[in-house]
Amino acid sequence: MTTPSSHVNGYDQSKHWAAPARNFRSSARLHLQLQHLLMRNTLGYLLEPTVEKSVANTRPLKVADLACGNGIWLTELHSHLARNNVSAQLDGFDINPIYFPQAAYPPSTVSLKQLDILAKPLPNELTCIYDVVHFGLLVASSPAQT
Repeated sequence: MTTPSSHVNGYDQSKHWAAPARNFRSSARLHLQLQHLLMRNTLGYLLEPTVEKSVANTRPLKVADLACGNGIWLTELHSHLARNNVSAQLDGFDINPIYFPQAAYPPSTVSLKQLDILAKPLPNELTCIYDVVHFGLLVASSPAQT
């Protein structure tokens, strides 16, 4: 499920926040779940209605989720789009794949890949191919600038 990228070869986990080693995966995943539910319930939607309307006739819809964490937003978006008979390719990218669920859990339309989205340049195969790019709480997870 994870595909290491040349963009993450120099990744230093100590420069990014991570839960303590004790209960690392469960506490971080719970944090991501709660953060997602808070945002969804506060906003009242997954995909901003104006954006959803503008891409309504695009098939298959191509969506990228940057700093996707555990992929919960993409998984819920898959269910939402399926209820509306919208076919989609849903790709999640995160620098730290430790949050990714086991390969059996996400729907087949959801792929999760390791990628440093702040790397320059991004791989050519990822530029200008998405109809929607989501970056929910990207700023909250960015390393401090000095």
